[in-house]
Amino acid sequence: MPSPPPHYELPSSEALPIGLPPRKASWDAASARSQIELGRYLDHVESIASGRLAELEGPLALRLDVGLAAGVDPLHENDLDNFLEPVVRRLGPHRFVSVWATKRPGGASYLRIEPAEATSPEHGWQEWTGRTTGSTVSRAWKEQVKAAVIDAKPLPPGPVALQISFRVDPRRAWVNLWKPAIDALDPILGRTFPDRPYHPRDGRVVRLGLHVAIDHTVGWDVPFCIRARPASLSWPEMSWFAAMSSDRRAEWLKDHESRLA
Repeated sequence: MPSPPPHYELPSSEALPIGLPPRKASWDAASARSQIELGRYLDHVESIASGRLAELEGPLALRLDVGLAAGVDPLHENDLDNFLEPVVRRLGPHRFVSVWATKRPGGASYLRIEPAEATSPEHGWQEWTGRTTGSTVSRAWKEQVKAAVIDAKPLPPGPVALQISFRVDPRRAWVNLWKPAIDALDPILGRTFPDRPYHPRDGRVVRLGLHVAIDHTVGWDVPFCIRARPASLSWPEMSWFAAMSSDRRAEWLKDHESRLA
């Protein structure tokens, strides 16, 4: 019988305030301002996290709560995997079996690190499973992920949540799987441009969870499970949206969709 997809609790331990604006992954030259600011930010995050990492053992879970600048559309760009990836690489991907990120407009940013707690997903998530067999640098890898969700009904407009669970060989760098897997989810999330596949509207993901289990039997294959759902108004990162009346929320989403179009 196949092993169940790994799934871990959203970390809820003491929140460590981040004193600098969160920075996304950058592919610019090392001398570029974006890289310099990212390096300064990661030094700051590492100094915040070092105490917690020193006192914890075993598989860990991480949560990054991103406070966006006031006035920024929280459902456009600012993809959460781009905030998570540099932080997890700096702190050591091998230490984490579960990483989460949330975002909301305004407010401070926080980091949480704690022992990972295995659990079952709560009610309300749609689920799709599949298996990739190729290299992550090939289009075929994305196509195999997309095949698992190709017949899925798109999530309704507005903020959504996404989780992806992977089973990997210990030789795999599981951080390298995040972006190509998310890029294949336009059947669920919608496309940024109608004529461009593998460019999903993942900016509307306000809660992202990524999980991994080491499996010595899979070789270079990657069994995966994708879970998605509309975001709940009860979540802290949705407080800005929950504060609106239902009519105001509908008006805001209409304006948002018009801007994207």
